[in-house]
This record gives sequence, structure tokens and C-alpha cells, in this order.
Amino acid sequence: MARAKKAPVWSFVTGEKGRNRVRAFEDASRGAIFLEFYDRTPITGERVKQRVSVKHADREKAKSTGRGACGQAARRWLQETNRANARRAV
Repeated sequence: MARAKKAPVWSFVTGEKGRNRVRAFEDASRGAIFLEFYDRTPITGERVKQRVSVKHADREKAKSTGRGACGQAARRWLQETNRANARRAV
């Protein structure tokens, strides 16, 4: 028996893969929009997937929030890289 097709859901991706990628997506069952990104834990430095609700259902607003989060992630990644390079130089 064939399976029913799911309706396509909205998503938007910004940033560079492996550095500062942020995905905004809509949860069809709840109608809420979430941001999904990888972040490092402060203690171990492991990469952990984070999902955060943007607390609204406006897609354009979610895109701009995702772009802002992408910029913050890029700055954080650059700072971590500079610190690591400085430690190697000593």
C-alpha cells in the first residue's frame, strides 16, 4: 500500500556549512517557526544541535533573525579560531 505524501513545509537556510549555518523551519503540527544551528558546549567544546523557537509565525521575520544568528555564529567561530591560533603560536 502506498504511503500518503506529506505536505511540503517551509524552511530557509543561511550561512556556510560547517561554520555558521542556521536553518529556519516551520513545524507543521504546531505552526511555530524554529531556528536550528550547531553550538559548542562551554565545558567540553562538543558541537551540539540547538533548536530555538522564534516565538512567532512570520517567515520574513524568521529569515532576518536567522541571518542575524548566522552573523553571530560567524563572529564566535572567528574568535575561537583566533584563540586556537594564538595558543599554537606560543
